[in-house]
Amino acid sequence: MGEDGDVMTPVEWAVVIVVALVVIAAILSLVDNETLVELAAEVID
Repeated sequence: MGEDGDVMTPVEWAVVIVVALVVIAAILSLVDNETLVELAAEVID
């Protein structure tokens, strides 16, 4: 992560956020909306 280890730079945070968004977008594109709603309902319950 850098010399400090645990401390992340703004650039590293940006990369992490972008990767997370890409992964989420990929999952949403693969999963049907109906399936997503069912999963959400299970989580809420």
